[in-house]
This record gives sequence, C-alpha cells and structure tokens, in this order.
Amino acid sequence: MKYRNVLTFLLCLLALAAAAAGAGCSGSVSGVEAEHLWVYGESALIAAASPGQLTLEGSDGEHVYEVTPGSGVKADQGLLLWQLQPGRYRFFWDGEPLLAGSLYLPEGYTLPRAGVRRHWQFEKDGQGLLVLDVALAEELPA
Repeated sequence: MKYRNVLTFLLCLLALAAAAAGAGCSGSVSGVEAEHLWVYGESALIAAASPGQLTLEGSDGEHVYEVTPGSGVKADQGLLLWQLQPGRYRFFWDGEPLLAGSLYLPEGYTLPRAGVRRHWQFEKDGQGLLVLDVALAEELPA
C-alpha cells in the first residue's frame, strides 16, 4: 500500500511536468520544423518534411510560395534576397509557424544594384521560429 501511494505521487509529478513542458514553459511554440535551409548566391532554398505552402510575412506584405516535394523554395519561385525590402520576416508552412530547429543559419550580402546593397541574416527568435532580417548596407565589412 505504501509503495502504491509513492508510485501514484511520482506519476502525478511526471504528469504535471509533462503538462508544463507542453504548455510552452520553455518559451517555444509549436509548428513545423524546417529541414533544410541553403542560400545559393542571392537565392534561398527552404524545405520542410512534407510538401506545402511557404508563406513569408514581413514589412512589405505577404509572399506565398507553393513548395513541391524536393523543390523547396528557390530562385525561380521568387525568394530572391535582393528583392526583399528591409525588415524582419517570419516564415509559415501551411499556416503553421516554421521552426528553425537545429538549422545552420547563414548571413550575407547582396550585390549592389543601383548603389543599394542588402545585408540578410537568418535567425532563430526567442520562441525558436525561423526569421529573416534584411537591412540596407552602406559598405561591406573588412
């Protein structure tokens, strides 16, 4: 009888801990985890485990890309880093937030066009979401 009460108590503690972790106590949100992120020159390729629709929301509105198996998002589908206006962009996969997970998060610069160059940087925000910061750059670092 004594062991049953201790076991019940421990199971209740485990259930409470699991519920707290599921409630987002770590500061993260649920969503779809990005599997790949590559940048080729000035074009980004982003892919998740399943085909879907990638939405990029930012200061210049919303961009929607259809992503088919194996294609990701690439230059011919419109995610050209030099075309994005300065601002912070968030990614969604089929309406769900896109999580950065353990992705390598690159940064770089675009070529100058009409004297304008952009600095871009993929990041993970405080909730684990994939974000892209784009800013104007006067000159390149040393």
